[in-house]
Amino acid sequence: MAETRTPGVGHNVPREADILALMSELRPARDAVEAAQAILKKAKQDEQVVRNKIEQHGFTLSIFDKALKCEREPTNRKGQQSQADEEYLVFKTLGLPTALVQGQLQFGSDEERDSAYWGDQGFQAGIRGDKAEAPDVVPPHLIQHWLNRRAAGVEYSAWGKAEAGGKPDQRAEGETSTIDSARAARDAGEDEPGAEVEDDEGAAPPAEERTRGGRQRGAQAKDPLLQS
Repeated sequence: MAETRTPGVGHNVPREADILALMSELRPARDAVEAAQAILKKAKQDEQVVRNKIEQHGFTLSIFDKALKCEREPTNRKGQQSQADEEYLVFKTLGLPTALVQGQLQFGSDEERDSAYWGDQGFQAGIRGDKAEAPDVVPPHLIQHWLNRRAAGVEYSAWGKAEAGGKPDQRAEGETSTIDSARAARDAGEDEPGAEVEDDEGAAPPAEERTRGGRQRGAQAKDPLLQS
């Protein structure tokens, strides 16, 4: 009569063999992963050293990252150019700072370069509605050029508003019209000059209930552009 044995160690030979075989494959695979991770860690450390150098030289990391991304997409040059053109058009139209278009860095002289730069700054100031006062950093002999270009920017802005169906600004020459300036005036408590606001009895409210300019507290007009 054959001896009956209970299941135990050595009685599941196929599964045990699988375990040993798989582990023998997993160990070197994990070794390779850890080695690669060590190489990656070292590479990232080396990259960070370079990134630190970029900042130390006064450059912006995000710009370098964007350039690196574009550089590594050689088949998307058309799309990249289209996006760059659109960004330039939008910023230029709104009077925001823009980079020089490729090819404009080559000027016949430093005077031509400075004239083009400050003229562009004046034009952008006109679009924004800044005061007709050239910044102190503008070279004295280019102040009039800055002012002329600013005037051109004001005309361009008025044309754009008229084309869109809006009314051109009716401000006195030199009066600022930027939203930033308006917000600053609001925050400082300034308001448009006008008659004192009377209460229901026909008498002007006490001085402590009025703000500068004669309006009652809490009765200022809510310009949607100034709600921030």
